Amino acid sequence: MKFNRITWIGLGLLIGIMGVVIFLAFSPISGEPDQRGENELQSAVARSGDLTISVIGSGELVALSETSLSFEENGELVALKVGVGDLVQAGDVLARLKLDRTESDLAADLAKAELDVLLAQEKIDQTYENAQLEAAKALLAFEEAELAVESLQNYELEQALELQNLSFAEAAVQDAEMDQYIVNSAPSQQALNTTYASLLFKEKELHEIQEQIEQAEYQFVSAPNQMVRDRLDQQLTNLRLQLANQQIEYENALYKSETLDDPPEEIDLTLAEARLATALAQLAEAESNWAEVQKGPPAGDLAIAEAQLAEAQSEWARLNAGPDPDELALLEANLVKAELKLQMLQHESLVLDLVAPVDGTVLTIDAGVGDRVNNEAILTIADLSQAMIAVSVDEIEQASVQVGNRVEISFDALPERIFQGEVVQINPSLIEAGNSQAFRVWVLLDALPNELIKLPLGINAVVDVITSEAENSVLVTIEALHEDLNGGYSVYVIEGENVEQRPVQVGLMDATSAEIVMGLQPGEQVAIGNLNIDRE
Repeated sequence: MKFNRITWIGLGLLIGIMGVVIFLAFSPISGEPDQRGENELQSAVARSGDLTISVIGSGELVALSETSLSFEENGELVALKVGVGDLVQAGDVLARLKLDRTESDLAADLAKAELDVLLAQEKIDQTYENAQLEAAKALLAFEEAELAVESLQNYELEQALELQNLSFAEAAVQDAEMDQYIVNSAPSQQALNTTYASLLFKEKELHEIQEQIEQAEYQFVSAPNQMVRDRLDQQLTNLRLQLANQQIEYENALYKSETLDDPPEEIDLTLAEARLATALAQLAEAESNWAEVQKGPPAGDLAIAEAQLAEAQSEWARLNAGPDPDELALLEANLVKAELKLQMLQHESLVLDLVAPVDGTVLTIDAGVGDRVNNEAILTIADLSQAMIAVSVDEIEQASVQVGNRVEISFDALPERIFQGEVVQINPSLIEAGNSQAFRVWVLLDALPNELIKLPLGINAVVDVITSEAENSVLVTIEALHEDLNGGYSVYVIEGENVEQRPVQVGLMDATSAEIVMGLQPGEQVAIGNLNIDRE
């Protein structure tokens, strides 16, 4: 059995009244005789019992939940099918509204809803198309990044190509210088021999370029990868260009050999100078390119290219997976919403019903038949299947109250009944409660008896929140406890004519009683009140 604080106060008074006065003659604990003689002692008996520590608060009966209902359209209330206090079930029609809209308004809304569905679907289709396009761009970027890495990893081929270009440029300068010399020189036997030798040299170079082309074509066919093929294809293009130029130079050399005895013409001198200038410019460019490639790839370029390749590969993999799932989910949700609105409009009439979303009791009705209503709440339903108590508790008790604490409730209207419940929610924010501060606690009753169903919401209640309990424990009156300087406790146990000071471990304690966890047994007699005992 559990006792509240008032019960314990009554028991303390009863024990005080029933206490007997015992006169004991004993020697002081120190062994020294008591200079004042015999002492008059009062005593109490340790007993087994329960001790409950609780916090008292005031509260009121509230609904477990309330739902305010309103129409989503404007119009005239033409029917009200419930009254305050009526029990309703989910799906019941509570009221009926005649809408302000006309048939033409409804047709316009329907056309707009159909358009919204089409636009929502078009956005989804466009998202898929954009995703495919972005994936294609990402694949191209990935392939370009891959070629860039391969190019840096095979830099020797780049160097070979530039060295070959340098060799061709040097040979072109020599040829141009020879041409200019021949044009400016008077024909002689040596000139004839030189011209003929130049013709043979041009013919030899022509054959060498043809052989290089054949070799490059063979290498192109057997190339190990696309990057090498691209390089060889560029080399073949250069060689074919050189072959065409060499063919022209050979034919020019043949022509000069055949017309060497003719006097030089001004046009021949100008062309020879122009060819030499062009050849010198091409040689300078080839020398610059060769010097640059001899340095090797710039430091860090390969690492940067590899990082860009990894990023491009990751981006392609992401885009290749299709549209962004979150974006697509949002678009599909918009489509579903548009379709639902269309379906609703297709089945909508100019009369709208207000339907109960949950089971409950009608608490309030704020409109009558014939009233003009808009989207403001006109009716409130409360769930009274379980009772809640909103309790105000003094702020000094805030640390004591916890969710899960058991609760005893009594109502002013039912003073003879004690109801059980549990703390289910605590709001730590303080509120004004009279002249003091309090915090709010919500208590859920274990059951809803018929007596409470008949009570109106807002009825006052007194709530005992049980913060601590000790069951079947050793209890003594707090008058028997003596606190030492270290914060510990002891009692004076009476055994016959002797009084023994005994340390005890104290558990729970209220205004009248204390739980003795260790050091005392039920039935033992302890002294209470002031003691004249020498403690030396």
